[in-house]
Amino acid sequence: MGRSSLIVAAALAGVSAGCGGNQETGEADAASTSACQALRNAVVLPVDGFDYLVYPRDTNGDCATDLWRLYDVVDDDGNVLIGAAAYRDPANSRIVHSNRRIRQQWLDLNLDGYVDVVRYYDALERLERVEYDTNYDQNIDLSETYAEGRLVSRSVDTQGDDTTDVFRYYRDQEVFRIEVDTDGDGVKDAWHFYDSDGLARIGRDTDGDGDIDTWERRSMVRTSGSASPDGPTAPEGSGDE
Repeated sequence: MGRSSLIVAAALAGVSAGCGGNQETGEADAASTSACQALRNAVVLPVDGFDYLVYPRDTNGDCATDLWRLYDVVDDDGNVLIGAAAYRDPANSRIVHSNRRIRQQWLDLNLDGYVDVVRYYDALERLERVEYDTNYDQNIDLSETYAEGRLVSRSVDTQGDDTTDVFRYYRDQEVFRIEVDTDGDGVKDAWHFYDSDGLARIGRDTDGDGDIDTWERRSMVRTSGSASPDGPTAPEGSGDE
């Protein structure tokens, strides 16, 4: 599934400020109650060709940044202000807090200095996409997409070979179709269809032409023991902070 933006955590090493100090923003992280107060300067950082206002956070009080929130800034009409200058109040050069929108959130779950989860938000600050590195090898192996904040699909690398092989589709938070590449050749060759009673039928492409050649209906599925494929799941602690 590729390395994607998970690797850019290395670029944020300079954003991982230490403990205490006279911070410009004065914004505290309520998750930390230790003597090492999780107070951080906001900085402007280019990510994927766009300048974001970035807030690093220490959520467990060990003085190491493990969460980053990335914001853009809009004017009173909702227009995005581009460039580092847009994030500062010209009167005193302090970073502006008003009219900011969260666009990404990064999490380092195993505290190795690399981002393991990236959460993307739309212009209304609704969850739009989530990418996970569930085995901490700096590669995405689970990706979710959302529409208006609701889960609509999940793509999984079940073999750990950096290739997506299971595609799950959701309606009203329930899976209704799963498409599978069973032999790892990059072509889907099995389709699992669900209804209110569970797995209803499976279609298979047996000759590699991309079309379904055979069907297993509900009774056949139960008899044969065919099951829907699983794969990595979202790691514990990877939700909104």
